[in-house]
Amino acid sequence: MAAKCFRNAGCFAEAVEIIQKYSEHIQENVAESIKKVARLEYLRTAQYEQAEDLFDDLDEQLEYMEDCGLESGRIEVLEQHQRHEEAAEAAAKAAFSKGELLEGIRLLKSSNDSELLRLAAEKALGGLWMLLPFGHQIDSENNTIVDALIQSISQDYGVLTEEEVHQRVRALIMQIHLMNKYYPQNRSEVFERRKIRRTLEILREYNQEHSPLYSFNGKAALNPLGRGILILRICRLIVLVSINTGFNLPQRLQVRQSISRALSGPGEIHHYLCDRLLQNKTWEELEDTILRCPLNRGADQLVRLFLRKGNNYRQPRSSIFVRAVGYNRVPEIERLLSLTDFAQRPQSTLNPGAKPFDPSLSGQPASENKNDTPGFEKELDQEDGDTTGLMRSDHDEIGVDALPETQPESKLYLTSAEITSGKIILFFLRRHILRKRVRQRSAVKTIWKCYSRYLARRDAPRSAVDEKFLQFREYMKGIKPPESIRSFSEFYRYKAILLGCMPYAAVYLRGLQHANQLKQQANRKRLQIAHHKELEKIQGRMGACSKFTAELKKLATAITPGSIGLSDLSTLQTHLKMLEAIYKEMEEEFERDGMPTSLAHYRHLSVTIALVRLAKAKSMSIN
Repeated sequence: MAAKCFRNAGCFAEAVEIIQKYSEHIQENVAESIKKVARLEYLRTAQYEQAEDLFDDLDEQLEYMEDCGLESGRIEVLEQHQRHEEAAEAAAKAAFSKGELLEGIRLLKSSNDSELLRLAAEKALGGLWMLLPFGHQIDSENNTIVDALIQSISQDYGVLTEEEVHQRVRALIMQIHLMNKYYPQNRSEVFERRKIRRTLEILREYNQEHSPLYSFNGKAALNPLGRGILILRICRLIVLVSINTGFNLPQRLQVRQSISRALSGPGEIHHYLCDRLLQNKTWEELEDTILRCPLNRGADQLVRLFLRKGNNYRQPRSSIFVRAVGYNRVPEIERLLSLTDFAQRPQSTLNPGAKPFDPSLSGQPASENKNDTPGFEKELDQEDGDTTGLMRSDHDEIGVDALPETQPESKLYLTSAEITSGKIILFFLRRHILRKRVRQRSAVKTIWKCYSRYLARRDAPRSAVDEKFLQFREYMKGIKPPESIRSFSEFYRYKAILLGCMPYAAVYLRGLQHANQLKQQANRKRLQIAHHKELEKIQGRMGACSKFTAELKKLATAITPGSIGLSDLSTLQTHLKMLEAIYKEMEEEFERDGMPTSLAHYRHLSVTIALVRLAKAKSMSIN
């Protein structure tokens, strides 16, 4: 009774002393209620030492202060316990929530934690992306903020590792080389190009010895086998382009020297692997190395293209490593280089330089042979012995058809009626071909018009609503029937619930979370100015809001598209019933006036209709 009197009078120190001294004679629920109200009073009035005795440990106190929205007090408690990194992170988080970007970055940089320093750099880069979009002119106000952000990033020497610094410097050099290719359009761009050139001169003095491209030491370096494959790929591509584009000898020598200089670099070189690639003296040596490399096999084989011009074209030198491919027109290259096209297979062709073949003269010897060997037939006639059976007559040949006798070609004479009919047929054939070409051109125009419209829609800038609609379309395509559904009608009902009711359920749940957050903010504001007699009510409301936050967060992961719980109808029904129960508890706790009126509409479209359909589908599956 005395503890209650001291609590009603606002004397929390005396009330806490009584419940701690006479804990055996006081009811547990009364003592716990006084203890909770006392620690809330101590925390909101910045009496942190007295409040610390009412918590089991410091982490519980910090978590309780975070739930109550006492961020400034939480930062002070962290500083008192020498937890400066966490204090800086909490203060920066509060500053970012208020929109104070520079203050939040300053607080993060005040700590020595590498993770917080990296977070500060990321926040600064994010601010630069927001302030410096493409095509945006910097005004005087933004220029001051930009300079401050750049200055904060330039001082972070210990954030990046040595290898990350090397990589960023190399990327910056590549960007500078790309920017130098563009011509300045006005006077300001001329001055910008001068600054870029000065920056490039400074970067050239930077030591990049740990580059993964040509170094074999460091965490980011590739192993010798991977480095060899990379270098061979690069050199092979350069040789392939050089062969098929017709570089002259000075240009090839320049390419060879550029390859050697780019691969050698200031780092260590694996000489056993790269010796032939780097130590070559001529272009032929480099080309021979690439031709004989293990990558030049099978479908990866090098090809040499040449254009056929008439019958006297000159075919280039070919080998087992390079396949010569000739073409008459450029569109034929794709078909000739295809690995699956049947037309690519070699076909038998006639030799245009061969003499015409005459069957009647095939069995007779040539006149030159007769003149060269005049005594050969005489020796055969004078030779003794039986020669029957050595030669076969034409009638004894088996399996070979006799050649037909040549008949004189008969001339055909057409009548006037046949000529007239032929002209009519030719006229209709030409008209048919013309109409066919017109239809083909019309079809091509229609296809191209549709394809152009598709490209315009695909490349057009999309809003956030369009992106969400595309995600919803992808979600629709990815819906698969669960194992419990057997018939098509059941799958149709299941899909109707997922596409018709569950999107509204997600909006309904998000509305409940928003209403709960509004109540939390209202309770936190009321806590700062409330009388000590109202602390029980405020504490009860804040406890209910914390409970609803945890339940809604757990339920949101189960209802999110792609969740495992959506594939089971009974589990889905359980989640929807839990959502309905949370709504009724919130309506009872916050009263009907505290709930948004729009939630009733989404509640009917999601939970009410989905529960009815699920109950109907379950009854039909039982029957």
